[in-house]
Amino acid sequence: MNELLVIEPNLQITPEVQSLVEQIQLEIESGFERTRLTMEHEKRQTYWNVGKHIKEHLLRNSNRAGYGDYLFPVLAENLSIDRATIYRCVQFYEEYPQIVATSRQLTWSHITALLPIEDKKLRQKYEERIIEDKLTVTDLRELIKSDKGLPKSLRGKATLSVFRGEPWVYRLQEIEGKIVVDLGFNFAIESPLQNITPDSVMKVQKENSEYRFNSTDIGVVAHYTYKAYLFEVIDGDTLWVNIGLGFNSWTKQKLRLRGINASEISSSSGKSAKEYIEARLKGCGFIVVKTYWRDKYTRYLADVFYDKKETDYETLVQNGKFLNQELLDKHYAVKY
Repeated sequence: MNELLVIEPNLQITPEVQSLVEQIQLEIESGFERTRLTMEHEKRQTYWNVGKHIKEHLLRNSNRAGYGDYLFPVLAENLSIDRATIYRCVQFYEEYPQIVATSRQLTWSHITALLPIEDKKLRQKYEERIIEDKLTVTDLRELIKSDKGLPKSLRGKATLSVFRGEPWVYRLQEIEGKIVVDLGFNFAIESPLQNITPDSVMKVQKENSEYRFNSTDIGVVAHYTYKAYLFEVIDGDTLWVNIGLGFNSWTKQKLRLRGINASEISSSSGKSAKEYIEARLKGCGFIVVKTYWRDKYTRYLADVFYDKKETDYETLVQNGKFLNQELLDKHYAVKY
């Protein structure tokens, strides 16, 4: 017969069994860690793939103005994923196009902490620290928070870089064999100048009812500057405006203020941001809008300048108050 082993309540563990216990504990902990890392890797890969799908879809629909404003809320609602995560997925795909080249130690949580750092060299230094020192996400966030080498926008007061545009400057293009003046927002008119190289940049002056085109040393027109009139404040970072494109042409556009993000309009802070914009722009004869075409979410972005006392358009372009920065300074929005 087999001998029955009776376990005594206070049985002393032998060195051999203690070694076995430690070996099993190590195996269990290692297994849990492998499982965690595998899950983190799959999570990271999944979110990268999500960003890739969305980005490619946006590019296929890049000719549809404001399409991103429609797409992201729909995705968030139907996927039960918050919009911020969806935005991060797209940004992750854009900032790390070769995911196979990134270390497995960079988890999705590490990535979300790193994405707000625009300086790629600085971000790479943090990546190296994560790998070398095996930083947890908490360690990384504390390091970023205390690092004096970070840009001010990540340590304290957020500051937007700004370059005030040049009014009445347009790019000439060739469409169907004809030279046209690109007015922006996918609008163009036939140019009186036909014997000119496409993609030339010209400064236009209106004299009486005629337009005079002058050469300019501006090599590329990436952004246009317009005289505009406020139609409606939608929320703390979005406006409807009527824009004078020049050449007696107009368009009504919904613009997203560049570089900032205000709270949802349903919140008290979101309502306060909207009210602040309405108060600042009320009474302005006109405002200046500098567009940045569409961002990666196909939204038309814009810098807005204003001054209730200024009546000269070109003076306002150069000296107007920068609304986007004001919203950051007054804490009605955060840098985005």
